[in-house]
Order: sequence, then structure tokens, then C-alpha cells
Amino acid sequence: MATATINWTLPTQRTDNTALPVSAIAFTRFTLSFNGGAFTQLVDVPATTNSHTMSPNLAPGNYVIRSVVHDRQTPVRTSTPVDTAFVI
Repeated sequence: MATATINWTLPTQRTDNTALPVSAIAFTRFTLSFNGGAFTQLVDVPATTNSHTMSPNLAPGNYVIRSVVHDRQTPVRTSTPVDTAFVI
């Protein structure tokens, strides 16, 4: 089985231009869409991490992986989704 490694850069600023320290981030959530279908949750990665390796069992096709950063505030605020397309 093949593995996939995701690398990303955590945001350092909120959309209102205020600073976003890593300590204010709870996790980054990754979801996956196959051939234009609904997104399903893959994994939540703790804020102190900016790389994750997994061994998904993926069929040939078109995929989009989406990342969304979740903060520690109540209510929780989330980043704008970042989508990356790839083909197997």
C-alpha cells in the first residue's frame, strides 16, 4: 500500500489581520472528496504539527483534499478552506 504525506504551513494571521499564535490553534482538519462527491473527514492533526503521513486506500480517480484550521476560542473560529486537487 502506498503512503501519502501532507505538508502545510500554519497561518500566523487571522482574516481581520490580528496575530494568530500557534498556541491559539487547536488542530487542522483534513477532508477528502472523490470525483466531485461530498467531503469526508480524514484526520485532525494537532496544531504543533505541519506534516502528516497516512496510508489511505484510494481508487484511481480525481480527488480534492481540503484543510481547515480550527482555533481554541469559544465559539470556534475556522480558517477559509484550502483545497488541493490531485489525480490517482
